[in-house]
Amino acid sequence: MKRRTVELLVETLRLRGRVAPETLQQRWATAELSGLMALLKHEGADIWFSRRVQQLSVSMPEPFRSALRASVRGTAQRNLRIDAQTLTVTAMLTDAQIPCVLIKGQARRAAEARYPMANARPISDVDLLVSNAQIDVAWQMLCDRGFKRIYEAGEVDWVVHHHLPTVIDDSKVSVELHRTLNDSIAPEEAWRRATESADTVSWMGAEVRVPNATELVWQAMSHGAADGPRGYYLRTFLSVAAVLAEVPSIDWSVIEARIQANEIVDHGTGHVVERERVYRWLTIAAAFAGVDVPPRLRPKRPATLANLLTWRSRVLASSFSVRVQERLLAEAVRLELGMRVTPSSRHATPWRRMRSAGTSALWRTCYVTSRLVT
Repeated sequence: MKRRTVELLVETLRLRGRVAPETLQQRWATAELSGLMALLKHEGADIWFSRRVQQLSVSMPEPFRSALRASVRGTAQRNLRIDAQTLTVTAMLTDAQIPCVLIKGQARRAAEARYPMANARPISDVDLLVSNAQIDVAWQMLCDRGFKRIYEAGEVDWVVHHHLPTVIDDSKVSVELHRTLNDSIAPEEAWRRATESADTVSWMGAEVRVPNATELVWQAMSHGAADGPRGYYLRTFLSVAAVLAEVPSIDWSVIEARIQANEIVDHGTGHVVERERVYRWLTIAAAFAGVDVPPRLRPKRPATLANLLTWRSRVLASSFSVRVQERLLAEAVRLELGMRVTPSSRHATPWRRMRSAGTSALWRTCYVTSRLVT
C-alpha cells in the first residue's frame, strides 16, 4: 500500500474527522486498494471501516466491497458467539448470587447504546471482574458445570495473577474471571473502580453492569500501552476512540493521577511503562475520536501510525513466512517505542541469543530504510 492510501485510511477511520466527506469520497475514487483488505483484517478494523465508509457515503469497487462484507460477516459472527457465552456465564453467576461486572471489550459492546462504535471491533473471549471474596467459588462453579482449563498447571512457563486460569466449554469460547485488571492494582481497589458510578445497561434482554466512561478508557489504554507491539494494532486505539467520541469530558485528572502513580506495567518486562510512551499511545487513540487530550498528557514529539501501517501493509503482502512477518512487524513497533530488540527465550543458548539479536537489528534496518524511501 502507498503511504497516501494509509493516510486516507487513518482519516476515514477518524470520528469527527477534519476532512469533508466529499473530499474523502473523491480521494477514495482514485485510491490504490491493493493490500487494504489484508491490513484491515490484521488490524481488526474491518467493521469500523465498513461503518465509516457507509456513514461518509464513500463508494468502493465491487470486488473490494464483497471482500469487506465477507470479512465483516465473519467478525460479527465470532463476536455474537462470544456475546452468547457472556450472557450464559453472567446468568450462572447471577443465579448463584455472585456479582460481576463486564470489563474490557465485552463491557464496551454491552454499552453500545451509549457508545455506538464500541461494538465495531473484534473480541476474543469473555472477561468478567468478580469480587475477590467470591472469585474462587465462581471459578469452581464454572468447572463443575463443564468448563475446563485451557492449560493445566505446569503446561506453560508463565503465570498470570490478575485472573484465574482461563476456562472453556463446548462452545469453544474462553472465559476469564478477573480479580483485578493488572497485578499492580489490589483486587479491592479494582472492584471499587469498576463498580463505583458503574452504568447498568440493557443488553440483549439482560441487565448488566459496565464501568463508567472514564474506567472504560482507562482499561483500554492501560492494557494497550502495556502490551508493547501487540498494543499498537488499530483495534486497540479504536477501543478508546469509541468511548471518547461520545464522552470527551471524561475525568482526565483520574487518568493523569494513575499514570503519575506508575500503574501501567509492561506485560513483557514487568517494568513500569515510560510516561512518554503512554502519552504517545493515548494521543493516537484520542485522534481517532477527534478529541484533544489535555496538554499535560501530550507527548514531547508528535505521535502517528502512518509509518507503521504503511510498513505493515507491505510486510503482509510479502512472501515471508508468518513467523518472519511477525518479527518484522514487532521490531518496527519496538523501534518506534524505543524498546530493546525482541528478547530471546530464556532457554536459548548464547549462540541463538546472538543470532536473534542480529536478526532483530536487520529487521529494524529494513524498517528504517522503508521509511526513508516512502
